Amino acid sequence: MVVGAVALGPNLPRRVGLAVQGAAMLAASWWCVVNLWRCREAHCAVTGPGWAVLGVVALAGAAVGHSVLHGAEAAGFVIVLAAGFCFQWLWHRRRGTTALGRGR
Repeated sequence: MVVGAVALGPNLPRRVGLAVQGAAMLAASWWCVVNLWRCREAHCAVTGPGWAVLGVVALAGAAVGHSVLHGAEAAGFVIVLAAGFCFQWLWHRRRGTTALGRGR
């Protein structure tokens, strides 16, 4: 649903689209932060804060009436996702687990 909302955003009126994208990114961020707390998945340490920042930036764009990122909100979402999974891959290679700290 989040990916769909982020992809739909550019097809809506500018302010509405940015608001939808921002809300979707904040929802994804919340999910990752909760997941990080619950099971310590390494990618969530990157995606949670990353999507929170993007969500706030998108909502700021909705407030001012234009994209602060020149329409690259969806690309930013994918970049944060890729960065999170690259971090998790590196963490797993080094530590032998996808969990941060002690655990699984």
